[in-house]
Formats: sequence, C-alpha cells, structure tokens
Amino acid sequence: RIRLTLIVMRKVVKVVEEVTSKLSADELKESEAAAAQCMESQFEDCLLPTVQGNVEKGRAAYNTGDFTNAYWSYVSLAEEGHGEAQYRAGILLLYGRGVLQDIPKSIEWLEAGFKTLLAQAEEGDVHAQELVAEAFGYGLGTSRNMKEALRWYEATAKQGKPRSQLIWANALDGGFWGVKRDQKKAEEGYVKARAGLEKLAEEGNIDGLVHLSDISS
Repeated sequence: RIRLTLIVMRKVVKVVEEVTSKLSADELKESEAAAAQCMESQFEDCLLPTVQGNVEKGRAAYNTGDFTNAYWSYVSLAEEGHGEAQYRAGILLLYGRGVLQDIPKSIEWLEAGFKTLLAQAEEGDVHAQELVAEAFGYGLGTSRNMKEALRWYEATAKQGKPRSQLIWANALDGGFWGVKRDQKKAEEGYVKARAGLEKLAEEGNIDGLVHLSDISS
C-alpha cells in the first residue's frame, strides 16, 4: 500500500506541475487546497467521484436493461463492500442477467448489500429505502416480509418514487397485506405514479415501461 501510494503521489505531482503553470492565483489556491485534502485522506476523497460515477453508470445501465454493462460497472464496487453495487450485482448473478448465474455468490452479495442498504435507509437515504422495500418484498438478501416492504414503500411513495407510488396505491386499493383500504388515496396514488412512470418510460427506464401497463386506464 505504501509503494502504491508513493507511485500515485509521484503521478499527482507530475500532473500538478504541468497544470499549475496555467492557473490563476485563485485557481492555484483552490488546487492546492484540493490536493492537500486528497493527501490527508490517503486519496480516498479523490476516489469518491470515480466511485459515484461507477454507481451512476451501473444504475443507468441497470434501469435501461443493459445488464452486462450494469454488472461490470457494479462488480468492482461490490467487491469493496458498496451496498447498492452488491445488491444489484447479486440480483444479476441470481438470475444470470448479463453474467453467468452464480447463486452462492449472489446470496453472499445480496445479504451483505441488504445490511448496508438497511442502515442507509434508516438514515434517510430514499434510494436505499426503495431498494430495501424491494428486498423485503421479494425476499432478496433477507426474509420476505410484506409488512416491512410496505412500510418502506409508503415512505418512498411520499417522497415521489413512481414505482413505490404504484405499489402503495395497489395496497390501498385492494386493502392488501393488512393495509386499510382507501380507494380515494389509491386513485391519487395512481395519478402520481402514472405521471412519474410515463417520464421514466420516455427515458427508456424498465420500471416505467413495465409498470405503466399495471395502471388501469
């Protein structure tokens, strides 16, 4: 690790030397501050944009059905313990989508990813909350628990997630899984869900394309 850090530092210094001659005084101060923060964190702060970039790439590929690229965007992050990456890559391995099926590995990553996502969900991360709802609903990485699934779907529906709005509206409409039937609120939920799903469908998102047909005209 020390040798790798030294190699990276030499490369950083070389790049900085090439770039700083072209910077204004203010830009140079900002660059020096960023470099100092980078080194203090042993380059972890510098890697955050790359991590987030891979998450976004994986998410975009997954949502449009490009499962091969989704898997390869997620896999390195999954190996490092990233919750969403483990959960999504675990699903792809479980069903053999975009990658050869590997059930033991899928179970390992689904369980690890679920634990991380649950902690993030409890801290208020809406994306993690919707994935946790899905995990409870399908029994992915945890035991199936529709009561818990609907608790999280209700929370994310209120925060504007279209798929959650549809699922929560279905529960209200039919009084399913112990939810008190309320057709007025269900209809309101369907209207919101349709608008959100139509927008997703226009972007090529699978949730939008698939779930729009679940809403009665």
